Amino acid sequence: MFLQTEDTWTKAEIFDVAGRIMRAASLSSLYIDVSTLESGTYFVRLRNGDRVGRVKFVKM
Repeated sequence: MFLQTEDTWTKAEIFDVAGRIMRAASLSSLYIDVSTLESGTYFVRLRNGDRVGRVKFVKM
């Protein structure tokens, strides 16, 4: 998954709809590997210091 953002994020966490963390990673690029996730709806929490961003996505 490629992130389209003008912001710089250093960490990403992916959660399923039940709130379980599925993956956590440090970001060195705007790409997050979601190839091992099953199809479904997920939420990404992006962090950089005190800043937090959230994105919802559906993997088909």
